[in-house]
Amino acid sequence: MKKIEAAIKEETPYWRSNAKIDSKNIDYLLTTSETDKKFMRQSFWYDGEILVSGYPRNDILYSDDRNKQLIKEKVYEFLGINKNSKFILYVPTFRDGGRTTCFTLDYERILKTFEEKYNCSMVLGTRFHPNNFDFANKLITYPEKIMNATIYPDIMELLIAADVVITDYSSCIFDFMHLKRPAFIFATDIEQYEKERGFYFPLEDTPFSIAQNNDELVNNINNFDYTAYQNEIVKYMQKNGYADDGHASERIVDLIEKIMNSRG
Repeated sequence: MKKIEAAIKEETPYWRSNAKIDSKNIDYLLTTSETDKKFMRQSFWYDGEILVSGYPRNDILYSDDRNKQLIKEKVYEFLGINKNSKFILYVPTFRDGGRTTCFTLDYERILKTFEEKYNCSMVLGTRFHPNNFDFANKLITYPEKIMNATIYPDIMELLIAADVVITDYSSCIFDFMHLKRPAFIFATDIEQYEKERGFYFPLEDTPFSIAQNNDELVNNINNFDYTAYQNEIVKYMQKNGYADDGHASERIVDLIEKIMNSRG
């Protein structure tokens, strides 16, 4: 969603020089869709082959129900979540310059809204970007039913355990999309972020509802239509040519073996 690397005008000279060195060391870039392939070409100092293979990290999202259940139990035990509760995961990304004034999600109000919407007990976990690790640990108090999920080491396992995801501009929402579970964009600084970093495409082009304040998010939750949302995800993935199917790792292993065999 958010621009990276060469697509950002304000990257520091030190960062750019190191990124260019990284790009020279690449033999293949992997991506998950035809649309992302175009963005990859814009974002790296690289003119080699880009494989629309799907992301190996996303294979776990296509694992069987038993494996997903085991992962969910593992996450719940780590975070101390009651097995009868649903899990909301809030995953905001960082801001250049360390700005944190944009993180204004009303945790308890949003949690209550979801509980009333789905008529069940729920908890909310916050998963901040590593650049905001101190913010997650020092500047937030965690009342009952709100927890710090930033300390959990694997975002993919958190996504599998989550029943709902809320984010601003994190790409994790596109990973979570493969599970076809409810996801919401909560972004209070869209115009400022567009000026500071920029987007590859308008947020409105995604299947996700957009809220710029807590009132709008409450409204989006209350009006969420699961069937319509699932249909939008299917259309979005077809339109953009997503390759993820649970077999990306196999395709990359086959490529590695092919390269090794060709070199004797």
